[in-house]
Amino acid sequence: MNFTRMTFPIFLRILLFSFRVLPGPGLFIFLPVVLAGQDLFVAGNNPFFAWGSYNKPQVDAFSFTGNKAALARVVVPGLGLVGERLYGLQEIHRYRVSAALPVKKAGFGLQAGYAVAGLYREGLLGLACGRKLGKAIDLGTQFTVQRATVPGYTSYTVLSADVGLLLHLTSRINAGWNIRIPYQVNMGDQHGGIPFYYSMGIGFDAAAGWCAAMELEKSPFADLRAGVGFIYEPHALVKLKLGVRSGGIPFWFGCSYQLKSFRVDFSVSIHDRLGITPGVGLHHSFPRK
Repeated sequence: MNFTRMTFPIFLRILLFSFRVLPGPGLFIFLPVVLAGQDLFVAGNNPFFAWGSYNKPQVDAFSFTGNKAALARVVVPGLGLVGERLYGLQEIHRYRVSAALPVKKAGFGLQAGYAVAGLYREGLLGLACGRKLGKAIDLGTQFTVQRATVPGYTSYTVLSADVGLLLHLTSRINAGWNIRIPYQVNMGDQHGGIPFYYSMGIGFDAAAGWCAAMELEKSPFADLRAGVGFIYEPHALVKLKLGVRSGGIPFWFGCSYQLKSFRVDFSVSIHDRLGITPGVGLHHSFPRK
């Protein structure tokens, strides 16, 4: 059993208690545990918005979140914004911005994020590029800077590089993997490289309005996770998403409504111990005339 995953729900409650009851130095008794043993909050993604890298119909500004190579198939410039209140707790907020700009046989992307948990702050900025290598292969990369700070206490920076590959096995089946290699710049005795993250997946585009995918992911601070997700469009203006996975957030779902070039998204992620995370997103496409 993964000790970090098992103790994190307990630790999070203690951390939030310290925000309310132990201001000042009392808060920092618990903070090094986060810095030494957890993924960054802001680095995590709402699965509703991140899902779809292995399904061709997903071509918005969020489509390259899970696999950077998916940026190569974006054909219309787009900009998306997501806001979440993690586990319904007032003290924890997370925001994410993603943009995609397609060019001939390639695409460029930008991702930025910001998370707040009491005095604790995290920020993220990443630049990505995806390119088609023929009809059957897409390749993508992203370089990211992440920073965590607590005013008057400590801070640290993580640089990372992603490499993603997508294979179009048939007109309906896509598969690939994404590897992220982080480097922790300043973390005291832990200075230096840390283990890499990897994920792989396969998607099946059954019809114009229905597709499914399965993904596996592994990080240094969690066991191997498996997830399955479905996307269904009952109407040209409405899109439904639903997924389950074996770790982190076990169940998520949501819906989207298209208003011309704007799209409004509503999502709910359910954690079996920490509770419900509501999310709201807004996406705008910029069709070229």
